[in-house]
Amino acid sequence: MLNFVARIGADLSAAAPRLVTGLVLSIAGLYLPGMPNLAQAADGVIEEVIVTAQKRNQNVQDVPISITALTAAEIERRNVEDVLDVAYKTPGVVGALQAGVPSFVIRGIGTNDFGSAADPAVGIYLDGVYTARTVASLIGLYDAERIEVIKGPQGTLFGRSAAAGAISVISRKPDATREFSAKLEYGNYDHTRVLASANLPLSDTAFLRVAALSHQRDGYIENKINGDELGDVDDKGVRAALRLLPADNLDITLSADYIKSDTLGVGLRSATIVGYPGTGTSKFDDVAHDITDPVSELENMGASLHAKLDLTDQLSLTSITAYREYEFTILEDDDGSFVELLATGTLPEQSDTFSQELRLDWSGEHFSWMLGASYFQEDISVDGIAQSNLDVLFGPGSGGAFDERSYSSGDYTSYSIYADVTVELSERTTLIAGLRWSYDEKDFELFVPPNPAIGVNLLFGGVDPQAQLDEDWDSVQPRAVLQYRPAKDVMTYISAARGYKTGGFGSFELQPPFDPDYVWYYESGVKSSLADGTMQLNAAVFYYDYEDLLVTPQVGLALQTTNASEASGQGAEVEMLWLPTPALSLSASVAYLDAEYDKFLQGELDPFTFLPTTTDRSGNTLTRAPEWQYNLGAEYDLQLGNLGVLTIGTEYVFQSEVFFHTANDDFRSQDDYGLLAARIALTAPDGGWQVSLFGENLLGEDYLIDAGGLAEVLLSPTTLAGPPMTFGVELEFNL
Repeated sequence: MLNFVARIGADLSAAAPRLVTGLVLSIAGLYLPGMPNLAQAADGVIEEVIVTAQKRNQNVQDVPISITALTAAEIERRNVEDVLDVAYKTPGVVGALQAGVPSFVIRGIGTNDFGSAADPAVGIYLDGVYTARTVASLIGLYDAERIEVIKGPQGTLFGRSAAAGAISVISRKPDATREFSAKLEYGNYDHTRVLASANLPLSDTAFLRVAALSHQRDGYIENKINGDELGDVDDKGVRAALRLLPADNLDITLSADYIKSDTLGVGLRSATIVGYPGTGTSKFDDVAHDITDPVSELENMGASLHAKLDLTDQLSLTSITAYREYEFTILEDDDGSFVELLATGTLPEQSDTFSQELRLDWSGEHFSWMLGASYFQEDISVDGIAQSNLDVLFGPGSGGAFDERSYSSGDYTSYSIYADVTVELSERTTLIAGLRWSYDEKDFELFVPPNPAIGVNLLFGGVDPQAQLDEDWDSVQPRAVLQYRPAKDVMTYISAARGYKTGGFGSFELQPPFDPDYVWYYESGVKSSLADGTMQLNAAVFYYDYEDLLVTPQVGLALQTTNASEASGQGAEVEMLWLPTPALSLSASVAYLDAEYDKFLQGELDPFTFLPTTTDRSGNTLTRAPEWQYNLGAEYDLQLGNLGVLTIGTEYVFQSEVFFHTANDDFRSQDDYGLLAARIALTAPDGGWQVSLFGENLLGEDYLIDAGGLAEVLLSPTTLAGPPMTFGVELEFNL
């Protein structure tokens, strides 16, 4: 532990210049002429934030888990539009788009297998309902009450696919308040975003809430061949919830949501096939794609029934019944060039899920428990396509352009029972123990027909007969927490938990089934409220040890997931929120991570000889696991009398170097960078309207969010640039 602390100190010294720069950039904009002295004594206290990470309402400061909670006000102030934005702005979390599909990594733990026969390591939940595929997590964060980012394995509380943690989105519930709000935004790249919501009490016991979203934006990367703007946005969605209180002890909410996203996909850029007029030489210039009709279209919908029955003053029964489905169609230019080398997609991918959860909760003065059971079932089918040209691959006259297909379908079922017990051992000490048993069964069919022109399926990996595979796994996931309060406003804890992610199959070509991976996770932390409630200071240190870690190296043009690795990680996180005056708030958070492969022999194809080879990646850093991340924020409220309140806020987000590949090479990496955001808002004295100016990446930082790609084995590795500077104006009305 002493070596660990010493290493943090040394690395912090090296990072100090960037830390100071970020602090200056975040706060400098607040010291405007005529502002009062910001060092005056504070009278206000930090508002309490209620979360449900432990399946019951608790002050976030009382929860012995590392958790970052974004309230509705923070979601607006920080320009958070989707779950990927949450990842970008939460230390310890990394988000990215891979093959048009979002992926998430928490404290170095994630997955890059976006196929239908594998599961994610980070669970995404909408109002307690699990979204089986990360592509279905692009639900649009409109009318959200809060977002909870819960770090570390959450098997006992959240169940399947939460080995790394969970991102939980909680929508606003209908209530007895009659209100209407509308928000209109316009910005560069022809950004247009309209949101509206209404809450209508139908009677004393029935309430309706409806929200809608329309969001369009041009892309920021031009395809010079046809003028398409890649990286665009075109989302339309609606959400409705009906809440009924038929009895004093019964609360029922029926909700439904629908969103459609129809875009041209992302702008991958080849690093080796260059020279098309107008595309320049930088990784961040425009591109030239031979695929001139790309598509990335998602239809995502669902419905759920939440019911809570209070059986006694202490005992309640909760039921969550849900159905979700999506259809995802994508075709993108994987080689990122004007040469007809490689394009892949799904035409389409379809998923239907049904889930049921039942939970009994008993709460006493010094003892409480929770007992639950859950059922989950998914039907998924994927019509995969890959396109290339034999003349490009093997020379003129070899056969021209061709398509190859991969057809798969899966029927997946999961059952679990779980319990969680909280016992007050003394006035200061609390013991929490939990246990979940999970059973997962997967039936999977795969058919990869041969290319009739050459007799084999070149792009999906040889000749695979039609295969019918089935496997099942079960797992026990314990959790134990010892919580101690040395003072009224200080809580400390130490915890241990086991995480589990289900096994699966190769999604696009036949390969042996892979087993689940497991992680033991240890954490110790402190949460404190200081300075008469005007400061919160939280910290945590953690260590994890991975067994049978699932990795997905690219072998040829195929992604093959195997239990090939052992890995471990250790780190520390600190979060601070301070109100030095009632008008000024300062926030800071920093995350340190040291995560590496302890044992990893990676099989792959040599890109020059195309012969199988094995490379020892032991000791390399885990992918998308930056050593340092920090956020610095400041916000000031200036009272303008009858004009209202002028709020000025800035945020600086920093991330150190990340690797996009297990090889840890320079090309498939991104050096450290920082993004500056700002928002200035004028709010009416009665809160009836607000006018805001906002901006993201205001320093115009160039950075990559991915590098490498499927076509690198064809000697066309690609890069994907992050969003450029964006800014706009927002008008909001509240009635």
